[in-house]
Amino acid sequence: KAIRTREDVRTRSTKRFEAQWRAYSRDLEEHIRVSERQRDRFYASVDKEGRACWVSSNTAKTYHFHPIDRRVERNLAGERDKAMQRHEAHLEALEAAWAR
Repeated sequence: KAIRTREDVRTRSTKRFEAQWRAYSRDLEEHIRVSERQRDRFYASVDKEGRACWVSSNTAKTYHFHPIDRRVERNLAGERDKAMQRHEAHLEALEAAWAR
């Protein structure tokens, strides 16, 4: 019975983590997009081959991917990694407490 209860605690903790992550990532994405729009650093253009591109207002560097989307992806990936490490540490602490 105790093992099942422990498994229930792990499952509930993981479900809670995923729900919290969904809410946090949605808010973080919105924050990044709003702050990038306020900076107005990129404008859409067309390159010499006729492909859509984005150009930096500061450096005039051309990007063939949306730079704000890339920034969102990188930030979310980094934050997800940190959050997963904290979640795994939490689960390990539970296991250590149960082992006593």
